[in-house]
Amino acid sequence: MPWACPDDAAKEVGRVKGLGFVAAMLYSHSGPLLVDDQKMAREYLGADRLMFGADYPFVDQDVLLDILQKSNYSDAELDGIFWKNAERLFGPLL
Repeated sequence: MPWACPDDAAKEVGRVKGLGFVAAMLYSHSGPLLVDDQKMAREYLGADRLMFGADYPFVDQDVLLDILQKSNYSDAELDGIFWKNAERLFGPLL
């Protein structure tokens, strides 16, 4: 999903079954916009379709971790975001 994705486009992406979510938009913002981005991703896609990762950091990774950990995700949802969803999609590494 491109950064600065319009709300209606995000809803449509969320309706496509089997489509994962690449949160490219999350590194393009900071502060309140970053919090809004993760809320939108969670609302439209669900925590089981989110993955934490980076290809180049524009935002300090500690800031992203703090936002996710304060966002009322359950421990199971955070495990999914941080590694289990990726393992489910790509398979185990070993």
